[in-house]
Amino acid sequence: MQLICIWSGFPHIKEERWRLLLEHLDVKQEEVQDGEEAMSKDDIELAVEVVSEVLEAKESLSLPPTTGSPGASISTRPHPFHELTQIADFIARMQVIAGDRDRGAYLAPLELAHRNESSDPDAFLTFWSKFGHKPVFYADVEPYLLAYKELVEHQVEHEVQATPKSTALAREYETARELDVDLLPTEPRHADDFILLAVLYLLDDACPSTTSLFNSISLLETGIANSPSNHTFKLLLQSLYLHLGSPSRALSLFDSLEIKHVQLDTLSHHVLDRLGSLGAFDSALQLSMRVQAIYHSNARDTPEQLIEAMHRGALTKVPEFHQFYRRLESSVNRAVALTEQWRWDVLRSHAPQPKETVSKSSGVVVQPADRARAAVMYPGTLVDEVEGGWADNRDVSVVPTFRPVGAKAWQVPEAATKVEHEQARALAHVQRVVRAAFDLPAGEAGAAANPLQVSLDVLAKITGGDASHGISNEVLTVVKVVERLGCVVQLTTTADDQADAAKSYFADAIDSLTSLLSSINVDTPHLLSAHPLRQLTSVLEAANLALILCYLHPHIFAHECAMHPPSGLTWLANPFRGFLADLQAKVLDPLAATLVCVRDAIAQHKADAMAEVSQQVTAMRAWGPHVQLGGDGDGEAAFPEVVWEDWAYLVDGLIEETRVKQGILRDISAEFEAASAAGSASASGTKASAAGGSSGKSKKGKKK
Repeated sequence: MQLICIWSGFPHIKEERWRLLLEHLDVKQEEVQDGEEAMSKDDIELAVEVVSEVLEAKESLSLPPTTGSPGASISTRPHPFHELTQIADFIARMQVIAGDRDRGAYLAPLELAHRNESSDPDAFLTFWSKFGHKPVFYADVEPYLLAYKELVEHQVEHEVQATPKSTALAREYETARELDVDLLPTEPRHADDFILLAVLYLLDDACPSTTSLFNSISLLETGIANSPSNHTFKLLLQSLYLHLGSPSRALSLFDSLEIKHVQLDTLSHHVLDRLGSLGAFDSALQLSMRVQAIYHSNARDTPEQLIEAMHRGALTKVPEFHQFYRRLESSVNRAVALTEQWRWDVLRSHAPQPKETVSKSSGVVVQPADRARAAVMYPGTLVDEVEGGWADNRDVSVVPTFRPVGAKAWQVPEAATKVEHEQARALAHVQRVVRAAFDLPAGEAGAAANPLQVSLDVLAKITGGDASHGISNEVLTVVKVVERLGCVVQLTTTADDQADAAKSYFADAIDSLTSLLSSINVDTPHLLSAHPLRQLTSVLEAANLALILCYLHPHIFAHECAMHPPSGLTWLANPFRGFLADLQAKVLDPLAATLVCVRDAIAQHKADAMAEVSQQVTAMRAWGPHVQLGGDGDGEAAFPEVVWEDWAYLVDGLIEETRVKQGILRDISAEFEAASAAGSASASGTKASAAGGSSGKSKKGKKK
């Protein structure tokens, strides 16, 4: 074997290492032929470690000893967002040391915010509150105030000139189209750049309006109709449709890109984590499973490639295969795909269906609660910890930005992906809290390092103060609710009376839900935006997780305590009863009412809004005679009808899911009250029986 020849050239490498590796390869080769799993992660690490020794030895024969190993794995350089977090932590420590004496420690956050293009005024307000009374204050903040003044002037000037310049560019596009008449449909059009510039002028606005959004969509749909292979147009349109809360057209554009293999890891983030949050649960589940196929293929094929490369003696390929394997295995997009599948599978686990179904494999009756538990504990969606952090393989430069200053929500600039690591991490720990809650037996709260406590500590840091790191308010609400209810689970592991603490945790969870619900603005539904849809979906998701914890967990579901008083958890009954009542009256019932109002408002304002859009499109005809509005001619609605159809469909789906949750909550409450009554009757009967026995003994004694 070539490996033996290679080893003979490096006698200082232990022969035992090679023997062990060769034995592994022979065994794994037989397993591959038998159709079994090729290599585990430990096998891969062993192979790469030994090959790295060979490459290091070979390198040491021709290079100075200070030369690094060419067999190194993926870069350990931290993600830029984590570097910013470390800088912020360092500044916070310096402020503690400096107190109120040193202005530099408080000017540092201003400079950091300025360089990072942050719009958060907290750093300025903090500096003002501490040093605003000093004469030197204005000199300190003058550079930042002037920078803000210049930014505002630029934005105002740009807003005034946006529409005229876009109109001129659209007309140039019509003129330049004559140069592209003889090109094939797959070839790029030279005139497309005019459309792109016109759209970016419209979108890069100080206050983007529905007019600029609708005009941009119309221009991009025109560009795609004339240049069907322009991926830039399609990616921009995806962002715009998702910004309006319309996933169907975004999905059709995503499918038309024909993204395959590793591109699913680098480009699917434009759509992946946005579908479910809009209420398109089925589409989100389908896409997340489609994306995961690349990671399953990576885990299956890489070991075979390693074995083949090592048998052929192509050792330099082994680190390359391993690096590619590690980058996909630790991809943040993989974590997002797993989390998305878990979130919406759990939400749909109580979808309307017969109360009892029979498992095809075992023939056993499957109850709705069993389906929910199976969705929560499904091992295929578990997000593992990655040593050194997730690898970010996402391509954030493929969507152009005309001016990075003041990037808007519909864009996907590089800066916007920094917070997604923390958001994915927060949702991964939400999953772990819910899963760990079912594996935590009563009476074992003393183990401080148990998985539930570890994840609760992480979520507590995320929800505390400024530690949220830009996580969206919708996701933060889900995190807060699960963290509070996870603390209730911790209380059930002890027999001590914790009624006051449980009541406080339950109240905090309800407050988080009602706060988000009260912030939803549906007064002007004709100004479509994904924001209220995301808020409504997050309230439903958090309420569903609360129901699942209450319904499935044997300790929180306090009817067990009512029926079995010796369990020592009778103190949980009253707080639990109050939580169920608040969840019904303050969350699910208002959520259902809000959704019905949104549905009625859509029907009421659709005609007026469509007339307004038609006027805008008619005005755009003056820009060029070939303005298109999308649609594929096979039943797919054109803009803007598709947006209204999506909203109506999504809101109807959310209403149906909310009604399902209301029914589950009513069942839980009824079952709890019935069990409590049965437990009380049983306890009363036991006391009466004991009293009767004592009375009989007393009378017998008197007779004697």
